[in-house]
Amino acid sequence: MLVRRLFLFACAAAVVTVFGAFFLPDTIEVEEQVVIAVPPGVVWGQIAELPKWEAWGPWFRGDTLVETKYTTPAGAIPPAGQMMTWSSRSQGTGRIKVTGAVPPQALMVACDFGETGDAGCSVTLTGTANGGTEVRCRLTSGACRNLSRRYFGLLVRSSVRQLVAEGLGGLKGHCEALPVVDSGH
Repeated sequence: MLVRRLFLFACAAAVVTVFGAFFLPDTIEVEEQVVIAVPPGVVWGQIAELPKWEAWGPWFRGDTLVETKYTTPAGAIPPAGQMMTWSSRSQGTGRIKVTGAVPPQALMVACDFGETGDAGCSVTLTGTANGGTEVRCRLTSGACRNLSRRYFGLLVRSSVRQLVAEGLGGLKGHCEALPVVDSGH
């Protein structure tokens, strides 16, 4: 009798788990923002060239042995078409490619995180009344389209949010520490 109840409970739990996945989001969407006390042009100068990301990106601090390679297609005017690829024991392999830009207001990139999945990311810059910059970073991934991965999405959403917030914090600290250039006005 006890074995039968345990079997029925296990079957019911499996059915609830499978059907529950239909009600979970099939995408991971994270948006974070920060205000940086420098003009948009200064921030743009740090995000528009992928090699400069090494100065403020938290993912570069996590692995000192990460191998990165930067390429820009012949004839392209950066940031258009720039690509960064990486290979690391702890971070795996992947690439980031600039897919669009509206200097100095927005940068769009496509991210390929290998087995983890793909994501799109947009960074928008808006000048503030006091001469600073509001930076919004929005990351969207369809890594949860498979029903079994929707639970994975619930688990990683907070980690992704934290990583995006750390990236913006690193960008803020880096930009605000840059030497001030006197424009002569």
